[in-house]
Amino acid sequence: MTTATLLLVPDRDRLQSAAATVPPIDSEVLFSRCMGNVSFAFTLLSELDANGKQQVDAIVRYVANDEPHAAAEVAHSLKGAAAIIGAEPLRGKAVEIEAAARDGDASLLLDLAHDLQSEMERCLAYIPILRAKTQQLKLFES
Repeated sequence: MTTATLLLVPDRDRLQSAAATVPPIDSEVLFSRCMGNVSFAFTLLSELDANGKQQVDAIVRYVANDEPHAAAEVAHSLKGAAAIIGAEPLRGKAVEIEAAARDGDASLLLDLAHDLQSEMERCLAYIPILRAKTQQLKLFES
């Protein structure tokens, strides 16, 4: 392997560590996409809160049952939802799963599905924190 090749291959552990320090949802992106409408932003967060875990569970199930096409379809849907709310680390995991599923890389898919579960847990845990911070700002601005 050449030095140039080494520079192009990302260190997966380092990327995961960096992702863990980034908030799972970028509130600036979320509120920008919602044109400042806090109520609409909260509705989108509620959708993820209600459906996100089920989507990830479906992906894990499809991966375990060797149904990569179905896993890719759910990952594609999750990718869009994550992008809308500014959950870039979650969107990135969904992109990776979609690509690995389309490539038929079963061994990578299982690892990615577990990474996706962890990232979804981070997002779901962050939603009440984001809501509270937003409520505090609204009170401060009043």
